[in-house]
Amino acid sequence: MKNLISTFGLSILMLFVSISSVQAQKPNKLKKKINTYMSYPYLTQSNMDGEVAVSFSITPEGTVNVLKIDSSNPDLIPYVMRRLNKIAVPLNDVTIGTTQSFIFNFMKEKNKKS
Repeated sequence: MKNLISTFGLSILMLFVSISSVQAQKPNKLKKKINTYMSYPYLTQSNMDGEVAVSFSITPEGTVNVLKIDSSNPDLIPYVMRRLNKIAVPLNDVTIGTTQSFIFNFMKEKNKKS
């Protein structure tokens, strides 16, 4: 009986370890995509310094669905929306179905404080 309980306990432990390792192997491409698409909008004529707080979900199709967005500079909101709409994560990405929150700070290099 002890042997059966030990074997059962070991099986559950191995299953837990297997599930954990599978989850660890799932890709998380969202941050890389955000770093690729989100940069200072140098080509605009208006002042684009400011902060943008955004919450969004990742749809089952891997696209971004913005839930809430707010900014100290209203001109940044459409820019951030356009950039987020370009992001598509793989369908097996760990962020599918999750809600994410980010704060983006936009400031020209010459305006940054050391």
